[in-house]
Amino acid sequence: MKSIYKFAKDNGLPRSSVHAKAQSLGMETANGLSDEDQERLLKEFGRTPVMEAPSAMTLIPPSSVVPEIVDPVEMTFRDSQTQENYTRYMKGVGAATQQRVGQLEHFTTSYAQDAFAQVFADIDMA
Repeated sequence: MKSIYKFAKDNGLPRSSVHAKAQSLGMETANGLSDEDQERLLKEFGRTPVMEAPSAMTLIPPSSVVPEIVDPVEMTFRDSQTQENYTRYMKGVGAATQQRVGQLEHFTTSYAQDAFAQVFADIDMA
């Protein structure tokens, strides 16, 4: 069972639309949506099921499957070249993120300036 709120959020749907559709299909929603109801609603909205995120415990591999480049006890790289490659990659990710943040800040500043200019223009016209 899953609440309508959680179902709508997980699938990017408006909660009111999900509720209305469930009611029109005669689904009982007081205690949440059954698995069958969820599948039916997904079909009605033309959506595919969203995979649940794994828990933190499922993300920790047993030491038998940890790649040889990683020390499973220390969780560090075993050779310096791999460490350098990882560090270089992460710096690139950081630089790209900073560039995106800068673009977003520029966009929001420009938008705010335009919005204020329009408000002041409307006040002057009044």
